[in-house]
Amino acid sequence: MTARADNSRDERGVAMLYAAVFLLSSVWLVSLALDMGKLMATKTQLQRAADAAALAGASAVDSQTGNLIEALARDRAAKTAGSNEALREIAEPVVIDPDADVAFPRFNWVQVTVHRTADTGNPMTTIFARSLGIMSIDVQATATAEVSPINPCDGTPPFAMTAGGYAPDQDYTFNLDPSALQPLGATAIDSYILDYVSFQAGGNECNQGPCSQVGGGTLGCYIVNGYGCCLKKGDEFWTLLLNDHFSTVKNSLKDRWNGDTDQREGITYADYAGNGNRVLICPIVEVLGGGGGNSADRGGQGGSGVVARFSEGIQGNNVNELGPSRVRIVGFTGFFLTEKPTPNQLIVGRVINYVAPGDPDPDASSQTKLYGTRLVLGNE
Repeated sequence: MTARADNSRDERGVAMLYAAVFLLSSVWLVSLALDMGKLMATKTQLQRAADAAALAGASAVDSQTGNLIEALARDRAAKTAGSNEALREIAEPVVIDPDADVAFPRFNWVQVTVHRTADTGNPMTTIFARSLGIMSIDVQATATAEVSPINPCDGTPPFAMTAGGYAPDQDYTFNLDPSALQPLGATAIDSYILDYVSFQAGGNECNQGPCSQVGGGTLGCYIVNGYGCCLKKGDEFWTLLLNDHFSTVKNSLKDRWNGDTDQREGITYADYAGNGNRVLICPIVEVLGGGGGNSADRGGQGGSGVVARFSEGIQGNNVNELGPSRVRIVGFTGFFLTEKPTPNQLIVGRVINYVAPGDPDPDASSQTKLYGTRLVLGNE
């Protein structure tokens, strides 16, 4: 019987070849995954830089006209972008061209593009993909921010002013007790101290901000730190009489001024370099009624303080004959203190357009001069 031929082959060499190909492919896949991880990290860093730069650019609101100052917006966007880092070969500052990379799609929009691209000479370099001939990858991010009227949600002190056509280059004095029947100068603004405590007692609870847990010193805390909750057009308040709270108002305004890092008197807001203490976010109000009775009588029907001053014929400074008024918010503005508060002139300054934290108000009246910034998506 003829022996069967052994046709089996030694395939150990082929298996080793398969193993080598598998290992090489695995190394490539892992390497590409590392480069993809770097790509995603770079994209995230660039988007963060673009968002911050766009918001900074949108804050460049002219304090007199309310329009965006394009040159200032470009400068702020570039500086803010440069304060962020994104990967290239290593993490580097994000540098943009203020002219080429900052655009204004609408009158109140700022669009910023940041990049790691070959065209701008700073692409993101790869690590392992170089073995495949891929030396770098282009990455960029774009963000758009708008500036628009807002309902303020933080830092509103308890002062409100009546509407008026206030000149942007004129100093005004707050007359914090219009019902006191004092003769007013041409540059005095009828103003009120808002009773935020009574507002909360009416069911509008506020458990936010540094003054939410303060007891009897709430008014002083509101003057120094501001109200911690959102206000909106249409909110109504009773007012407080200055004569009943004069020491608190005087001392708290002094504390607010002293807490500012720029206490130079006589400067304009354009020259101001402080921490914001000298800017009062002020509701603009209309007077609904009250002004009669005394400080404990919130139901008086004596008419508004503005009307009483001219119609009742009462003279002097006997504020105890009159009571709080009822006022309604119709808008918001900023008021920049130009002079240090004194007992004779508690609040002196200029009406300005001001950027502050808050929610966009699509129904803002033409009287609103308070603005906020927010990121926008697409063509919303």
